[in-house]
Amino acid sequence: QTLLEEALGKIRVHIRSAVTLSKMELQSVVEAFGRLTNKTVIPTVDIDPDLLGGMVVTVAGQVYDASLKSRLRGMGEALTQQE
Repeated sequence: QTLLEEALGKIRVHIRSAVTLSKMELQSVVEAFGRLTNKTVIPTVDIDPDLLGGMVVTVAGQVYDASLKSRLRGMGEALTQQE
């Protein structure tokens, strides 16, 4: 299935979001990753409240983490290193 999709110029993208995305938000994410990959995006969306805010997008094994949880973790690590 994946080889056929690739041959047809399609790619699967997994989106984890802290909240339900509006149609416009989903369309924006799909369009952005379509431009990034030069392929037609087939999105799957899961709601993950543990993210606190934002989203995590996985495409072709690459993870794009724009979640609030990861940003807070990064800030905590930066503060720990300063001590």
